[in-house]
Amino acid sequence: MTKHQMILKNFLQHIVLPETKKLFLKKLEWFETTLQFALNVNDETVKSAFPSLYLKIANCYEELKDPIKA
Repeated sequence: MTKHQMILKNFLQHIVLPETKKLFLKKLEWFETTLQFALNVNDETVKSAFPSLYLKIANCYEELKDPIKA
């Protein structure tokens, strides 16, 4: 492995991947909060958003490498 490749690998492991994980954690928090609000609303139009919210939450867990919660 060249020095340039090692620097790139180090950059990805220590800068990009943790930032990506933070992004998915923030998205997950937002989707879960949205879902909680939606569950508390007694309205048929809100219920149509549930499948999309559950899918987005599952996708975040997949990106966070947590297949059990996904």
